[in-house]
Amino acid sequence: MNKIKKFKISLRRKSIAQKILRANLDLKAAGIDNELELDKFIVSLYSSLNPGVVYRLFDGAPLELEALGLNNKEIFSACVLTLGSETENRISQMPNSHMQTAANIALFEFLRAAAQFAAELIKEQAGKEDFETDGFEILYAPSFAYAQEPKFLSDAPRTPPETAAKILPAVFESVNTAKINAAFENGAVTPKATVAFFAPWKKLKRKNK
Repeated sequence: MNKIKKFKISLRRKSIAQKILRANLDLKAAGIDNELELDKFIVSLYSSLNPGVVYRLFDGAPLELEALGLNNKEIFSACVLTLGSETENRISQMPNSHMQTAANIALFEFLRAAAQFAAELIKEQAGKEDFETDGFEILYAPSFAYAQEPKFLSDAPRTPPETAAKILPAVFESVNTAKINAAFENGAVTPKATVAFFAPWKKLKRKNK
């Protein structure tokens, strides 16, 4: 099992600001009067992140996961990452939906960056073993009020919902998500700003000289 806490997420401030502006929100109602204040709003959210990731390599699905419906897996990594609970707690206390939506758009972008960071870690690990990763399959991703899911999540293949609900507890236990303060309890993932995915491995093809 591999664990990294408090890793640095790239902050694409201008890109996030553009996404928020394109959402046609009433930013003045959110207390954001200009682009400088919007930038401060994004940076403030970013400063509240407490990211962590755990991932583990499996040579075929463990029997307990097969019994729960996970199949057709050869070598793969299971990964869970989270941004912590502080940011979503802040968002829940914001005074109106315009501000909350702007914050949720930013939060999705932070999740995108964190997931890409984790996927790159697994890709590097596979490369050291003469393998490569073959995309990833989303096991769990959150939904945030009024914020559109990023393309990298919406376009990724997903574990069927019924299967995902059965295997999530076992996956969280197998990668020891307690190490990053993430849990699956009473049918819900906490913190909400969490993503779980599988990354299949395949043998690296060598080019003929």
